[in-house]
Amino acid sequence: MGIRIRQPGFAIIRSVAIALALAAGSAPTARASGPLVDSAVRDLENDSIETREKAAETLRAWAGASPDRVLALVNADATPEQRERLIGIAREIFFATPRGALGVQFGIVRQIGVAGAEEQYEEGIPIDATVDGFDSANVLKGGDLLRSIDSCRIRTNLQCQLETISRDKGQIVQIEIEREGRPMRVSVCLGSRRDLRGAQIPSPELMEAAWKLRLGRSASVQPAPLALGAIPAQAWVEADRLSAEPVDPEAEIRRASMQRPDFQVQRVLPDGSRIAVQREGTPTADLVASGNPREKVSSGTPQSSMISMRPQQFVNAVGGENRNALLKRQQRLLEERTLIRGRIDTANRLANDPNLPREQRQIMKQTTDELEADLAIVQAQMDQIRQILRDR
Repeated sequence: MGIRIRQPGFAIIRSVAIALALAAGSAPTARASGPLVDSAVRDLENDSIETREKAAETLRAWAGASPDRVLALVNADATPEQRERLIGIAREIFFATPRGALGVQFGIVRQIGVAGAEEQYEEGIPIDATVDGFDSANVLKGGDLLRSIDSCRIRTNLQCQLETISRDKGQIVQIEIEREGRPMRVSVCLGSRRDLRGAQIPSPELMEAAWKLRLGRSASVQPAPLALGAIPAQAWVEADRLSAEPVDPEAEIRRASMQRPDFQVQRVLPDGSRIAVQREGTPTADLVASGNPREKVSSGTPQSSMISMRPQQFVNAVGGENRNALLKRQQRLLEERTLIRGRIDTANRLANDPNLPREQRQIMKQTTDELEADLAIVQAQMDQIRQILRDR
């Protein structure tokens, strides 16, 4: 039986190793690209397909296993063609390289008649044990409550997977835990998901959602702020109205628990048009023993996207009533998927409209990315329902 030795000397060595890893991890994106890379970026919008492919190969070889090195090349001077192709190259690297893993095992709470496929823990997810060979074994222990990863609140196993898969093997994350009633902040070096014994290969939908999270964290791909004169007057009115509303996702969830009815907000597009967005108010119940489905799934804004990431607790479908509840939920997700796809088509059309200013086209591109993340999450929930219906 192996004996794990914990002593001050080991802690010092580990702290130095983490500091060196942090320094090494920040170097690739800070390093100057050089004339060869600059030339390759320019060639990404060349009329010749062969030239564009050669430029893409050059950038892949230069970036190695780091999507962030490519994303760092997306700057304010990049054309829409360069931006799209650079993000595409970074996405290829992301999907081909080892994804991060925390290396912990979570307990699954099961109630009578309910299969806790995705239990939600407001106070943090209870950790059952750590996995040998991962850095988490040196920092975390059974009984800890995982509360956040890099300041992002974690309430479900799926949220933890999204946050870790969206990061690279070897990346250092700041984790907030609660141990024996005391809050703590610790640093953990992520291992590789491939080293988790028995772990399933992430579904395409899960990988796509993780990629959208990664892309959303990259400051370089965010559009430049609009000039004040380019913002429609009604947008200022809408901004004043929304500023009075809570934008904290935790506040949104607390409001949901207070059984408030659903309500709508509107997103103002740069051309002055508006898109109605359903924001979650009351889930009177998830799919509990009564079989009543949650009424709405939020989408369309970064805040509501975090709420919509909450997977449902599904009924152990042994009776016809529970199966009907799952089928109704599936139908609602189908309708929402159709709605989101329509919004994506509208945003894509505006993003490629040559009559719109470049800054507004970039905003539409970012809107498309957000909506595609919502779509990936809805699709993942639909796949989960199909699996439950097949298994039972």
